[in-house]
Amino acid sequence: MKVAIITGATRGIGYATAKALKEDGWSLTLVGRRPPESLGREFPEDLILAADVSLPESASRVVKATYERFGRIDALINNAGMTLDKPLLRISPEEVEHVHRVNLFSAFHFSKAVLRYMKKGGVIVNVSSIVGIVGNPWQTAYASSKAGLIALTKSLAKEMGSRNVRVVAVAPGFIETKMTENLPEDVKRRYVESTALKRAGKPEEVANVIAFLVSDRASYISGQVIVVDGGMV
Repeated sequence: MKVAIITGATRGIGYATAKALKEDGWSLTLVGRRPPESLGREFPEDLILAADVSLPESASRVVKATYERFGRIDALINNAGMTLDKPLLRISPEEVEHVHRVNLFSAFHFSKAVLRYMKKGGVIVNVSSIVGIVGNPWQTAYASSKAGLIALTKSLAKEMGSRNVRVVAVAPGFIETKMTENLPEDVKRRYVESTALKRAGKPEEVANVIAFLVSDRASYISGQVIVVDGGMV
C-alpha cells in the first residue's frame, strides 16, 4: 500500500485530495495546524498530525513519524498555504516573510525531509496557483510565493530525475474553498466571468488531478505545471 503526506489537509484542496487518495487505496499522513477531531474519525487508519508547517522542525517530525508508522513514503503533497490581499505599500516585512514561510519555505523543508526516505518512483506535488503564473493586483506576497513553488518544482525535478523521483506542480484557478469564500461578491463574479467555463472550480476537480499525478499513470510527467483553472488563462 502506498503512503502519502498531505499538508493543509483539513479543508479545501488538501481535504479533497485526502478523500481521493483514500479511494485509491493510499495510507495517509494528514497535516494541519489544528486538525478537527472529525478528521480522525473519518480517517481512522491514518496518521493525523498537528503542525505549524512554517517551522523547519515540523517537517522533520512529520516525515519521521510517517516513516515510523508506515515504513515507507511514496508521495508528498505540499498543499498548505495562506493568502494575503494587500497593496505592496501596506505589507509589512513580517507579513511577507510569514506568507513565504507557509507557502514556499514549508515546501522546501518537507521536500528535503521526505527525500531522505523516498525511494525510486516517489512523487512530490506542489500546489501553486494561477496567480503564480500571471500575477494579480494586491497579491504580490502570495503570487511571489506561488511562483517560487513553480521554480522549486522545475529545479527539483531536474535534480531528482536520476533517482526516478518525479516533482510536479498544479496551478489552480478560482476554486470554491474557505480561502476564497470571503472574497467580495464582485471579485468572485469577475473571476468567474474570466473563465471559459463561466464557473468556479471545486476542490475535488483539483484533487482528481493530484491523484492522477501521484499515480503510476503519470510516470513520465515531471517538472511540469498542470493548470486547473477552467480556461481562465
